Amino acid sequence: MIFVSTSCVRARKIDEAVIFLAEAGFTNIELSGGTQYYPSWKNDLLKLARLYNLTYRCHNYFPPPERHFVLNMASQDQNLRQRSIAFHLDAIRHAADLGSDTYSYHAGFYVEIQPNEIGKPLDARTAASTELAELLYFQGHERVAREGERLGVRLFIENNVLGRANFITFQVIPFMLLTWEDAERLRAKYSFDLLVDLAHLKVTCGSLGLDFQAQARRFLTEAEYVHISDNDGFEDTNDGLLSESDVLEVLAKTRFLSRHITLEVYRDLPTISHSHRLVEGLDCPPPHGVISR
Repeated sequence: MIFVSTSCVRARKIDEAVIFLAEAGFTNIELSGGTQYYPSWKNDLLKLARLYNLTYRCHNYFPPPERHFVLNMASQDQNLRQRSIAFHLDAIRHAADLGSDTYSYHAGFYVEIQPNEIGKPLDARTAASTELAELLYFQGHERVAREGERLGVRLFIENNVLGRANFITFQVIPFMLLTWEDAERLRAKYSFDLLVDLAHLKVTCGSLGLDFQAQARRFLTEAEYVHISDNDGFEDTNDGLLSESDVLEVLAKTRFLSRHITLEVYRDLPTISHSHRLVEGLDCPPPHGVISR
């Protein structure tokens, strides 16, 4: 099934993003961050689901909190860590109410980040003990996963992105779960399902000098959830796909396991639609949930 992220649409309220995508013919919609909280958001989404026959998935920073903060269950700040766990627990309950059988979120950070720094080059700062950060993160994940199991909502953890500027600044790895080797090491210690963001992986491989195609093939044989967009390998710009894209190439060459695919193309509707058609044309399980345009 191919979903389209609400993050593809610049909107203040989540219902505006959903209406835009639904009117364009997309009926599989991943609800993600980028909008502002308002009290009737859930009732609005339930009404839209009935009106347009929509299927929802819920991802990471959704629904948006009344007061913004950085989700990080790996934080050594106990208040932030507990707030992050509480957010994910609430998000799973909302996902169940909306009919979503999945909820996905990002791996943790080894450094403390402020809300206004998300997606930007960071100043140098001390990275926490990776072993402790991972232990704290997966203790939180286990708690959240139990709630997911109770409600029939399956959890996926997404790989982070390491831009070149941040790698140059830190000279150490500041974020959890960047490469396939990270995934193998963590899954040997902790139980979790993978979401691979190929655009994140492409930038990370550029920063670390790794073979993107080789890394992607390993992830795709294990990950049942894939986020798709493109970039120049230097910065995560959420570009659309082209027929010659190396992201599309690795998908076409891999009989990947994915059951869930989401486009995260932050461009205009023609670019989103073209990217959707390219992914539809792959030799993979038949896509559903989009009306012919």
